[in-house]
Amino acid sequence: MELEDVVKVHSVGYGLEEVKVEFKHDLKMDVSGVKIEGKESEIMNIPRWVAEILESDKHIIIHEEDMLTELLNELVRIRQGKIVRLADSSALTSDLSSKLSVEEEVYYNEIHKASLEFKKQVVGNKK
Repeated sequence: MELEDVVKVHSVGYGLEEVKVEFKHDLKMDVSGVKIEGKESEIMNIPRWVAEILESDKHIIIHEEDMLTELLNELVRIRQGKIVRLADSSALTSDLSSKLSVEEEVYYNEIHKASLEFKKQVVGNKK
């Protein structure tokens, strides 16, 4: 794949990402087949390419997250996903406990407890 192709793919993906916007006034319109309806001061997530059009027409304000917050949120989502998968399959071991923060350990135990309860409701007391 040529560099130009990579740049095009990235820009398409970037344009399709959702971005948080705030409406400056009540708005109901169709932007290239995407129906947008919002009240003044309402906050909503819409595709970036639509937001850029609406911002250029002074209908909305785009609220960009700073890169650090975005990266931290992604890190938390990844960490939560790993904890959920582990907690769903087994009780907390001492080895794993030593690798988790206090908050993660509480989260792990709550997920494990909820998973066991869910399985019990679906399957019953059978093992």
